[in-house]
Formats: sequence, C-alpha cells, structure tokens
Amino acid sequence: MSDSDSSDENEATGRLPRVVVDFKIPLPWLLAAAGSIFWGLIGMWFNLAALGESVAELQIAVKAGTATTIQYASEQTIIKYRLEKLEAERDRVSK
Repeated sequence: MSDSDSSDENEATGRLPRVVVDFKIPLPWLLAAAGSIFWGLIGMWFNLAALGESVAELQIAVKAGTATTIQYASEQTIIKYRLEKLEAERDRVSK
C-alpha cells in the first residue's frame, strides 16, 4: 500500500492521517533546561518565604498603628469632652 492509497483511504473514512514526530533533545540542553527550571523554582521558594516574613512584619506594624490610632482617638474624644464642658461653664459664668 502506498502513501497515495492510504491518503485516499483516510479521505474516504474521514480520519486524519497519523503522524509520528521524532523529537530528540541533546542531553546538555535537557540538563541545562532542567537545571534552570529547578533554579527558578528554588528562587521563587525563597522569595515567597521572604515575602511571607515581610507580610507578617507588616501585619504587626499595622496592628500597632491601629492600636495607637485608637488610643489617640479616645484621648481626642476625652479632650473634646473636657473642652466642651469648660466652654459651657465659661458661657454660664459670663452670663
């Protein structure tokens, strides 16, 4: 059976011809590609670990800042209350 006969048979049955691709990679290229992928994964692992530590430190700083802000807000409220009380007393005395 020749190629033209098999192509005619595939066209008649509606099937695509079967193609085999022989893909050969030289060993040094394969090792270099595998090594670079491995090196990249290791680099990403350490960057991710450093990023996790940075996020943890940032969370601590934000919590401390939030606590300080809450403290300042409460102190401001107390001062505002005292000031309003003093102004009311002043207005009452001046009348």
